[in-house]
Amino acid sequence: MSIVKYIHMLTLCIWVGGMVFFTFVGAPAIFKELPRDVAGVAVGGIFPKYWLMGYVCPLLLLGTLFYIARGNVGAFRVQIGILAVATALSFASGMVVGVKAHAIKVQMDAEQDAVKKEELHQEFRKMHGVSAVMNLTVILLMAGYVWYIPPVVTPSLGESVKGALGL
Repeated sequence: MSIVKYIHMLTLCIWVGGMVFFTFVGAPAIFKELPRDVAGVAVGGIFPKYWLMGYVCPLLLLGTLFYIARGNVGAFRVQIGILAVATALSFASGMVVGVKAHAIKVQMDAEQDAVKKEELHQEFRKMHGVSAVMNLTVILLMAGYVWYIPPVVTPSLGESVKGALGL
């Protein structure tokens, strides 16, 4: 059981740490140091990997949580609910909003008409705003999840007794 809890905590750290770093350090630093169009290409190249992390990590968190909670899922309903919503938002962000934003960006880069290009830019900014709100919501949900983590990783009384007796 302890390896499952270790995987759960490691996955939580990787996912939340990656989201926080990219959102508040990585992307802002890239946009500060590089010309806007180059920064957009650089960050755009990171997004597929960022979303992949946002697909794999929450599914692994849910899987390990269900394993830890087996036989007592009701006791972990808040944790499961938080992870389920965060997972759904992560998938929607990458597979719906991200795909649409990328398509708009491709159209915008190919567009020659300045008026149409500006309209596409505004549409892209709207999609970026939706994506940012979804991302921040997931970060806040996961900050809330951390509040509920002690029952997930604390050994049950039975495990503590077995460990103390060397069983």
